[in-house]
Amino acid sequence: MDQIAKAQLFRELHLGPEILLIGNGWDAASARMFEEAGFRAVGTGSAGIAFSHGYVDNDSIPCEVILDAPREIVRAVSVRFAPRWPAAPDSGARGTASSSSRSSAASIA
Repeated sequence: MDQIAKAQLFRELHLGPEILLIGNGWDAASARMFEEAGFRAVGTGSAGIAFSHGYVDNDSIPCEVILDAPREIVRAVSVRFAPRWPAAPDSGARGTASSSSRSSAASIA
């Protein structure tokens, strides 16, 4: 399934008729557990990634960690994945562009 089809499926999951529950994994193993438990989508937050790698959830997390963790999750699950990136230092359009470029760099958009 290509990225456009995955994005469309994720949108359809949001439209129901069932409530979409998203398991919040922090690494590939936890994401697999959510998938095996029946979740139709898995997400992650910056705190889970940071804490599971021994960092505080702030700008001290190396970019490689922030990009590698979602890549590993995507390889581990077949359900839709929705990352939540750490807050960008710039808000608005620059922050959005930063998040988009991060997703593209990680090949998970």
